[in-house]
Amino acid sequence: MFHPSHFSNFSNTGSRWLIPSLIFILALVILSMALTHNQRTQRDMVRILMEKGHLLTRSLEAGTRTGMMGRLGEAAQLKTLFEETTTLPDIFYILLTGPNGRVYVNADPDGLAGRTLSSGLIQNLPSEHPEGWTISGKGQDRHFLFHHTFTPLPRTMGHHTRARRAAESPCGSPFCGDLFQPSSPPMTLVVGMDVDAFDAARSKDVRHTFIMAGTLMLLAVFAVLALFRAEALRQSKLRLRDTQAMSTEIIRSFPAGLLVLDASGRLRFANQTAEELLEKPLQRLTGHSIFPHLPQTLSDLFREEPDQLPESEVLLPSARGLLPVSVTLSPIHGQDHLLGRVLVLRDLSQIRRLEEEVRRKEKLAAVGQLAAGVAHEIRNPLSSIKGFATHFRQLFAQDSPHHEAADILIREVNRMDRVIGELLEFARPSDIQPVPTLPTPLIHHALRLIEPDTRAAAITLHAKIPELPEILMDPDRITQVLLNLCLNAIQAMKKEGKLTVSAHEDGQWLYIQLEDTGCGIPETDLTKIFDPFYTTKSKGTGLGLAVVEKIVTAHNGRIEVNNMEQGGTTFTLSFPL
Repeated sequence: MFHPSHFSNFSNTGSRWLIPSLIFILALVILSMALTHNQRTQRDMVRILMEKGHLLTRSLEAGTRTGMMGRLGEAAQLKTLFEETTTLPDIFYILLTGPNGRVYVNADPDGLAGRTLSSGLIQNLPSEHPEGWTISGKGQDRHFLFHHTFTPLPRTMGHHTRARRAAESPCGSPFCGDLFQPSSPPMTLVVGMDVDAFDAARSKDVRHTFIMAGTLMLLAVFAVLALFRAEALRQSKLRLRDTQAMSTEIIRSFPAGLLVLDASGRLRFANQTAEELLEKPLQRLTGHSIFPHLPQTLSDLFREEPDQLPESEVLLPSARGLLPVSVTLSPIHGQDHLLGRVLVLRDLSQIRRLEEEVRRKEKLAAVGQLAAGVAHEIRNPLSSIKGFATHFRQLFAQDSPHHEAADILIREVNRMDRVIGELLEFARPSDIQPVPTLPTPLIHHALRLIEPDTRAAAITLHAKIPELPEILMDPDRITQVLLNLCLNAIQAMKKEGKLTVSAHEDGQWLYIQLEDTGCGIPETDLTKIFDPFYTTKSKGTGLGLAVVEKIVTAHNGRIEVNNMEQGGTTFTLSFPL
């Protein structure tokens, strides 16, 4: 079965693994960005040095080409030019090499090329590309090596141009240098440049990159933690809201009345049961002092015990009369001060009714035991008295006063015997014998038995008995119940009265209802009519309704009696299906 805590556990487990995963992914992204940036910086620095090498090559080519007219193309003059050039910042050496690795011009004032370059390396420099670069040397000798094909001669020169150059040249040839004749092999210019600036710039950039990456990483971690913190706070608010809603619903449906007051006695919350007990719309009084709106009996209690009240019982006025209510006032304490109070009201009417029912049944049991003992002791002498009275009545003529006295004695003995019989019936244990019974024919049978009495009393009998399901009941005892109630109703009505008997069921209970148009029962007697020996009839024994209630209770049923507004009384019998 799904439970909200399952989702919460899943969410917590996911968050525990999700945060490190996100941080790891962010670290990878930032590291990748730092490496990419470092590589781009390195490429930029290489490009700058390459452009510097190109520019230097073009300058030396131009210087060589223009100086050839004055024999600058000779090795000695080129060396002078190259040595002058090495005086520039960041230029360590300049070499002019041939395809076999031979060095034609060596301008290496610090001897760096001699320490770091081998003949094999020089020979292989132009093997694949006419230009290129590499990092050569280690430690203090580490430098940027740039090489490029050195071509100071023009790419193409026509016959007239060559003749003009030869005429202008002091040596009579278009090329005065001994190194750059048309038949000379291709030369390679090798330039060693300082790489410290390159390394310093790259180190600075790497340091800057890692500082930025660390800063971004911290910001990302803080952002992720803040995001999950905010999510956790949102989840906590949702759970708090759900808990509050659940608590509110529980309090609203609580069977006792609850009123929550603040420290000043102002109403903060009241459930529906409290409104029903006090018969006031308490929600409208929220935020106001509740004590002026309470019944006088409650106000008197709180005046004596303003902060705390042990459980007390009071009678509250209501539309149903005085209602017994249990009252408790409990304080709500904070760490060092009073937060408020809780007023609890419990309806005791049901408990009091059950207590009264128990007392009445105990009383009935005691009366029944007493009646059984008395009836047993009296019935035998009554039989002897009736026998002697019958004998004496036969000894006298019918018009004799002794015959009449004996006749009165016999009738009184019969009346006492009937009373004793009802006493024994009342005191007898509930020995019902329930069997599956169809209520409809049973009710019609009882109504047929009372038809002579209704005709004699000019009472109209109405029956509304549908087909009802089978039920377990003792048919003889239930017939006795119906006869007692019907005869009581007939005796309570005057002529032209109406007795209505109806029945129905709701799937759980069978209801049999008897309505008469008699004078009704006084309200003060409604709670006493089922007590034994309680009767308002001059010739009644007061045991009929007591026996009826006993039989109905033995069937786990209920009996209710109510006066109708238009007059008359309604008895309702309920039996479980």
